[in-house]
Amino acid sequence: MYQFSLSYFKKLFSNAIESAAANNDQAVRIENILDSLTKLMFTDICRGLFESHKKIYSFLMCTAIRRENSSISFSEWNYLVRGTTRTATTPNPDPAFFLPAGWDFLCFV
Repeated sequence: MYQFSLSYFKKLFSNAIESAAANNDQAVRIENILDSLTKLMFTDICRGLFESHKKIYSFLMCTAIRRENSSISFSEWNYLVRGTTRTATTPNPDPAFFLPAGWDFLCFV
């Protein structure tokens, strides 16, 4: 449904490099470019999204950054996306309140 061309992303990347704060230290310069690119991509892409899709895009962008920085482990991401196939070893204290699948999720965490 949403389509963005390679030339669009190339233009965004060029704008991010131009707008990033200059620095003689290469590591700082790269960090400035990454920050600038992240902000530009988020604001420009959000402009073209439906309002209901903006939160999903924000979530996906945030989790992608955190996975890249190892703030979210593969097992945490896998659990979030797919859930668990394990069953709880602890008995459910209140089956009327905790559904079986919900209890399994709580015990896995």
